[in-house]
Amino acid sequence: MTKVLDYLRKKQIEDTSFFFRFDLDVENRVRNLFWTYCSCMKYYEDYGECVSFDTTYMTNRYNLPFAPFVGISGHGQSCLFACAFLHNETVDTFKWVFQTFLEAMGGKHPQTIITVQDMAMKSAIEQVLINTKHRNCLFHIKNKCYNKNIVGVFPTGGHTNE
Repeated sequence: MTKVLDYLRKKQIEDTSFFFRFDLDVENRVRNLFWTYCSCMKYYEDYGECVSFDTTYMTNRYNLPFAPFVGISGHGQSCLFACAFLHNETVDTFKWVFQTFLEAMGGKHPQTIITVQDMAMKSAIEQVLINTKHRNCLFHIKNKCYNKNIVGVFPTGGHTNE
């Protein structure tokens, strides 16, 4: 982690608009890490009305939730606003990442944030992103409905040709 922080500090010296923050636990170990680039902040300034926030991917070496803030450009392309690695998915952790996101983006709240159906995330959004409408991701809603129907109809989860 020391090498990562050294890299981020060096990056900030080279590019004063580069933004990063980290959060320490009681033993002074990095708990959460957030970063964004000038180009990402510009994307947010231009296209930050609606933000997608998702922590469902944990494919990194340390199995930490990766939390990208993503939007859609005026050309219909995905654009990255910011990223974070999170220690856990608690209300306090989500509050920290949303407060840090707002700090990085000059206090500008998105009009809408789309997330998975997570109660801790929902609670943090209600407390921090008070000017933002929270919506659940349709993909995850459909996926849960589909899985519940299959399990309810086919106890083994299988399909039939009937």
